[in-house]
Amino acid sequence: MSGLLHPFIQLGYGLEFKCEALIACALAQASTHRKQFSRALDTETFDEIRAGDLDGGNGLSLLDIMELMRIDPITDKITYDDDPYTEENRALSQTLAIKYAKLWSVGNSESSVREKSIEVMSVIALVYGSLTRPGYRPVLEFGVMHNLTSSYFLPILLDALPLHKKVRLLHAYAFTFIYIFATKGCPPLHIPPELTLADTHRAESAESSSSGNPWMEVIDKAIANNDMHVAKVVRALWRLSLLTAFPTQPNASKGYELPPYINCLYLARITVDSINMSTRRDSVTDKLQLTAQDGRRNWAHGMVAYDEFWAKYGQAL
Repeated sequence: MSGLLHPFIQLGYGLEFKCEALIACALAQASTHRKQFSRALDTETFDEIRAGDLDGGNGLSLLDIMELMRIDPITDKITYDDDPYTEENRALSQTLAIKYAKLWSVGNSESSVREKSIEVMSVIALVYGSLTRPGYRPVLEFGVMHNLTSSYFLPILLDALPLHKKVRLLHAYAFTFIYIFATKGCPPLHIPPELTLADTHRAESAESSSSGNPWMEVIDKAIANNDMHVAKVVRALWRLSLLTAFPTQPNASKGYELPPYINCLYLARITVDSINMSTRRDSVTDKLQLTAQDGRRNWAHGMVAYDEFWAKYGQAL
């Protein structure tokens, strides 16, 4: 995924801060990386994936698609490994993602692009916060985390494109999430009650006073954190909280299941309170190592759908 989401993030930074050098670096990085999705994103296959867009259909919701993926026979062939990205698992996950990305569609209108982008961002946040099995300390998964941090830039990149390219980009972005979800074994969601509770404080606009705004404490903790991913997660959650804080959220059409309201502040707090990693150089091997600070934890790197993962890496409460 590094050749896809990292350039996406870097390109987003370049557009956000109007830095042409960053934009050039992002495009160069994307051009020189190993092709991980040459099958899925070639013209012919991607046109098949986007057939629903071109037909103008609403397709299935991402939540419905995830449920179908869990019971698909292809998922049964994805086997547990400490490295979720074995060649066999990559191939099976890509096959699964191609199959189900075809069932999701984006209409050829600005309103559809907006509604579907909020759906994608909300589902990613929901999955990010719902992978921990009951009775265990919170697990925040590294691959899904990159989907979340990159989602901050989705509105920025969409705003820079004409409508037909917005539709293509959004569908390709949804595909990457479906693929990452597949590589984890299509895990069931364990939604903590706090995740869907209304955030009574909401996110404040830039012009509002920050006094009493709980986001400020979370942002301060994120900036002070040794792991730079944490600040990017909090930024993405803050943006999502703004996009869903006002009465312009998409309305579910009949039979189309949208994700529940996401308490982004809760997820941001869980992140800053759970993750704190520092890079150090090992005196024996002379290699860089990641070390947990203050009794906190690293990101989970694994196939969280499987009992083997929890037996080896889970920390019971």
